[in-house]
Amino acid sequence: MNAFRFLHTADLHLGTPFSGLAKQLPPEWLRRVQTASYKVFDRIVDIALEERVDFVTVAGDLFDSTSVPMAVQFELARGFERLRDADIRVLVSHGNHDPLGRLRPLAWPDNVTVFATAPPVPTPDYRVPSTVFTIRRTRVQVSGFSYGQPEIYQSLADYFERDATVDFALGLYHGAVGQAGDHANYCATRLENLLRRNFDFWGLGHIHKPSVLRAHSPAVVYPGNPQGRHVKEEGERGCLIVSVDGAGRVEMKTRVTGTVVWRMLEVDISGIDDLSLAVHMVLRSVREAVAGTGAAYVARVIVKGVTALHRDLGAQDEFESTLEQELMNASLPVLLEGVEIKTRPPVDIDVLAQSSEFIGEFLRSVRSCRGDVQAARRFLKPLLGEVFHDGYDLSFDRLSDAEIDELLEAAQNLVLQHVGEGGVTA
Repeated sequence: MNAFRFLHTADLHLGTPFSGLAKQLPPEWLRRVQTASYKVFDRIVDIALEERVDFVTVAGDLFDSTSVPMAVQFELARGFERLRDADIRVLVSHGNHDPLGRLRPLAWPDNVTVFATAPPVPTPDYRVPSTVFTIRRTRVQVSGFSYGQPEIYQSLADYFERDATVDFALGLYHGAVGQAGDHANYCATRLENLLRRNFDFWGLGHIHKPSVLRAHSPAVVYPGNPQGRHVKEEGERGCLIVSVDGAGRVEMKTRVTGTVVWRMLEVDISGIDDLSLAVHMVLRSVREAVAGTGAAYVARVIVKGVTALHRDLGAQDEFESTLEQELMNASLPVLLEGVEIKTRPPVDIDVLAQSSEFIGEFLRSVRSCRGDVQAARRFLKPLLGEVFHDGYDLSFDRLSDAEIDELLEAAQNLVLQHVGEGGVTA
């Protein structure tokens, strides 16, 4: 076989409305985030042309919903046309956000292949659709499926089948391979199920955090979404350039596509008892985070540690306003999305936890729960079930383990704040 290269991406979520951010970000920064998301496919096309790839693969969630504005679809069509003019084919599967059966009908250029929908419950003789083409006398198979509805839970891994005549087989899989984390368990499968199919590369989609589940033989990779949309999608985002040599070996590199970078910055001010020094420590952390990059940053600052400033930092709005002003004075390309105060006063928790009073009982309960997630859920659900419920779109059962731990930590810090103020004794 002869060498070739391709670009793999997923989860573009074109047409994201950003309705929640409209309340958080100033208008100019909201426009910047919207533009970064709206134009991300243009940047992907630019990279595909620069890298002279032979084809482009998209593993689902090209659009954020089935009701994206027509202007977004026409913008996408122009990108496809640029790739067609460079003789680059595009292979697309649709995901749970943009199920094929519910999109407006729109004809794409003839270089675009859209994989057909998979049945929610496949019959034993079902096979995932494939297309085979030749690149410089090398036969390449790309297999993939589209969602026809927003939810498919059954694994489709066993329905991929390698064509015996091809030199290289690539599978597109939009779903949860292994742990889904904060994402729904759509098309949930295990890594070993993919490995059994004898494919050479698995280009995944659905999980927004970039991750390499396996580096080679075969490579199994989530590229992540190419533009972060909120602070939980932090860090640089990009697409994958995959080079395949004459022996079928795969080499991958990430090309950055995100022009707005979200960051969570933790700053530990343990032992600091001067507010101006605390502010300067935060500014130094921000400056180090953005040094040498051309991106614009939206940052959430998490201030933590054991400090005598704990009570003063309780006036969070004032501390946040001061940081915003200092960032402006420093002319840093950073917007402060928010500040979380996770400090606690310098009290001896071990001593307090031995108390026979409420504080001791409370701290012992928190400690036991933080070491046992299931115990934490049993402890918190009766207390929070009326607040975190489906009516508020905050189902307690949907909270991740990390979010459960954050609730416990916040409760502990709130109680310790009163200890520091002399409101509770051991």
